[in-house]
Amino acid sequence: MALKKTESIIEQINQIIRGRIQQGVYNAGSRLPSETTLAVEFGVSRSSVRNAMESLVNEGVIIRRHGDGTYVNKRVFEFTSQLKNLWSFPSLIQDSGYKPSAEVLSVGSLPSTPQQAADLDICPGTMLLEFQRLFYADDKPVILSRNLIPKGLLAELDSQSTSLLSIYDILLQNCGIELSYSTSDIHSIQAEDQHARYLKVPIGQPLMFFKDIFFSTDGNPVVLGLNVYNDRLLTLRLVRTRGQ
Repeated sequence: MALKKTESIIEQINQIIRGRIQQGVYNAGSRLPSETTLAVEFGVSRSSVRNAMESLVNEGVIIRRHGDGTYVNKRVFEFTSQLKNLWSFPSLIQDSGYKPSAEVLSVGSLPSTPQQAADLDICPGTMLLEFQRLFYADDKPVILSRNLIPKGLLAELDSQSTSLLSIYDILLQNCGIELSYSTSDIHSIQAEDQHARYLKVPIGQPLMFFKDIFFSTDGNPVVLGLNVYNDRLLTLRLVRTRGQ
């Protein structure tokens, strides 16, 4: 299998192995081929395969057993499910024991600020599609969501058919872009007037703020998510793995 020279070899091997796990080529709990076998298949050095495998170990996707080889973590699909649920607010709400629903607040356009442009790796002033929704748990508002997408990627959106879709499905169905991963900056904020009005909480109540940047499979930032959670109602379960 020929790898792309323009992309990190280690990252490519990481993603190929991940893909094979997700597709069932390597089943949960099964033993992976040796580093030598994979190096020959990919046409790379054994050290490149070893570094890619080490990155997967650090992420909790695979497990090394001394003297016995490398195995797919039996709980690997919990990570995959949790990641998808963080991208899908209805799934996240349902996992917390509530019935999800959503209301589209607005769909419009606006020029990007310098900070938004930096987050999305675009020029300041580039037009963005702004998509705002309010998510409910058993008819109680719990997430105020605002997504910003460069209009060069997505110029318009049918709000009625996308109210309950995850950002992953919105990008895939409307412009054929598949998301690969996201980064999140998380901190506590105090409810301001807009938050209090939509989430039905007192001004000043502590809320959780997530700034999410979603990346496509080619590594480009394509969506900026600015989301406010009422964590008194919603349970957030994050999987943490050992870093390098």
